[in-house]
Amino acid sequence: MRLTAPLRRATAALATASLALAALATGLVAPAAAAGVGFVVDDFAGTSMGPRELLTPGEFECGPTRNTTLTPGAGTLKVDVRVPDSLGCTYGDARIRWTAAGTVDLQAGGADRIEMRYRDVLPDQPSAVTFGLQAVDVNGKVASVGGLSRNGGAASDWLTVRYTPAYVGDVAVLSFPSGFDRTRVKSIVLLVAATTSYQNVSVTLEGIGAGNGEPTYQAPSFGATTPLVFPPSTSTSRTVTVTGNPAPDVSVTSGKPAWMPDTTTRGGRHHGARPSSRPGPA
Repeated sequence: MRLTAPLRRATAALATASLALAALATGLVAPAAAAGVGFVVDDFAGTSMGPRELLTPGEFECGPTRNTTLTPGAGTLKVDVRVPDSLGCTYGDARIRWTAAGTVDLQAGGADRIEMRYRDVLPDQPSAVTFGLQAVDVNGKVASVGGLSRNGGAASDWLTVRYTPAYVGDVAVLSFPSGFDRTRVKSIVLLVAATTSYQNVSVTLEGIGAGNGEPTYQAPSFGATTPLVFPPSTSTSRTVTVTGNPAPDVSVTSGKPAWMPDTTTRGGRHHGARPSSRPGPA
């Protein structure tokens, strides 16, 4: 199976007593053209093709299983699939569907694939989870792909499902039935499943949408590396932006007083840290 190689999550640290910043990596690569192309299935930050729902099985069916929870975050959706379920099903299987009020065009903007970004896959082991995707057109015809296994671990990565094969033997490709209307798609279904029985799986999704061309890795880099200065006896905030693809994690690891709070926000290809001060007299 030839899929995008797993990428280790880039972690940027704000360190030293003066909160001076140093970039973890250099040599920025231009971001992929996939950004802003086509339609958005869900960015988990307020934009989606339509309502999202967790599908439920029939009375005596095990696909999907019954013990799955969806936990929205700031630009994320955590999917926890647990087994056994109330029927005793032991292979975890979750299915999430987005349904458009009208229709969406799979090829809008020249899109040639659907891209899914994710991180924090558990368990931390090889081939921990499999993904699948279905697209249903207005006539009820279903294009699908499944069994795309991915490794576990704390690693931001992406999975692209192409509309046409990129090479001989390409398996990450939607199979379109005859007469499928790519310009009028009514719903998209994401499948998340365990690879072994009695195995709970978890994945944090960061965005699903159509794109053009394979995404490109972008090493993490700080927008500025100068020390952050906080005047005494004033309330002051400073913002530091870190770019990268996948979006890097940012944390304040050392060198700040206990009374100084900090917050982080995450975007599609950037992550920012915002330390704030309210120091006493100098």
